[in-house]
Amino acid sequence: MKAPRSPLRTVAVLIAGASACTQPTVPGDENPPLVDLGDPVAGELAFQEECASCHASRDGFDLAHFAYSDTTILRRAVGHVDTATALDIVAHIRSLGVTRESPDVRIFQPGGELVAGDMEFATRLFGGDAWPDTLSTAGLLALSPRDVPVAVPFPLWSDEQSNRDWLPDAPFPDALLDFGEGEARARLDEYRRTRSIQDLITALQTLVASDREEENPEAPCVELLDRLEPAACFDARRWVSSFGAQFMLRHNLNAPVHNALHDVWWDIGHVARRTVLSDGFEGEIPDALENWVTWMYAGWAFEPERHASFYLAAGLARAEMPRHATFHVLRAQAARMEGSVAPYLDAANVPRYGHEPWVPAGLSFAYRHLLERLAAGDRPEGDLAQARAEVESAYDLAEPLVTPAEADALRALRDDILAQL
Repeated sequence: MKAPRSPLRTVAVLIAGASACTQPTVPGDENPPLVDLGDPVAGELAFQEECASCHASRDGFDLAHFAYSDTTILRRAVGHVDTATALDIVAHIRSLGVTRESPDVRIFQPGGELVAGDMEFATRLFGGDAWPDTLSTAGLLALSPRDVPVAVPFPLWSDEQSNRDWLPDAPFPDALLDFGEGEARARLDEYRRTRSIQDLITALQTLVASDREEENPEAPCVELLDRLEPAACFDARRWVSSFGAQFMLRHNLNAPVHNALHDVWWDIGHVARRTVLSDGFEGEIPDALENWVTWMYAGWAFEPERHASFYLAAGLARAEMPRHATFHVLRAQAARMEGSVAPYLDAANVPRYGHEPWVPAGLSFAYRHLLERLAAGDRPEGDLAQARAEVESAYDLAEPLVTPAEADALRALRDDILAQL
């Protein structure tokens, strides 16, 4: 009769097997559960001491929610703690009563699915490769960017092979939490005490301000290029983004919460964009173009009325998704607040970044939308000269891309707008 196998011997075998894995696995595989081998109370304390600095929820919610297997949690924990403590952490994670979904889920992915490319995006959305001539402003506004499937893959929660995930590679810096008498740390602690949405928003606003505070020499996201630290900024912003996203997951939210939460997603894309466009930063953020497009699209999808459209449209065009760029620009235009010059800038971005065969119908839509605004008494506040210049620029950019008859129709719309400004 064989002697019973030691629990720690079993654990050692599982660690060895799991260490060859590069992707998180889903419970229900061939590995037996390890939850009975650890103490969940001790595991909670260990998690807070050893793991919470990267896992922004502080309680391991994300590991439970995304249903990582015991062996995956164990494998990743033993890089920081001994095996017995790692087993306690596994037991703690398994004790959390949270809704679970696969680690392969791309949370907040528009429409819950990923389409194959720019062409499929168009045919799925419009039934063909054309901007519909009959599409109205109301019809476009009915197409929520959170619901329209796109070819932009939103991040996995954790991807050990790339940086295209929510989980940062480093904790949020103490130098930011403790600057200014520890305001950011205090706000973060207050949210963790109350878990209220108001304290979440305050914490997010303080954390965001801390990464670009010019008075702090350790702030990595300062706008001045000679002080920008792209990799550190990218990780700090991913940490804040994962912090806000977990609030949404806890409360099963897939609707806009507050710009303090969603703007951080956009800001991750912004720092990636800067490494693509600025000399001296090449390679500092791997997959920079993909991260530019993914994170900006995520932020915009939840706040389609915010942000100048040229930021994301330029990235989509670079990524060979000009149909997506056209949709983004015109959907943003339709959502703009009254009194803004932004819809006029959006019009010029149709021929600047959009799909060339869509320019005649796309710019016609943009011009007609501006006429609707003017007819309703919605005039741009402030710089009327800029609004006029953008209307003219839109036509000048489009003219080489359209037929003479299409140019005549666009010119008539342009002149009508200029006459009313």
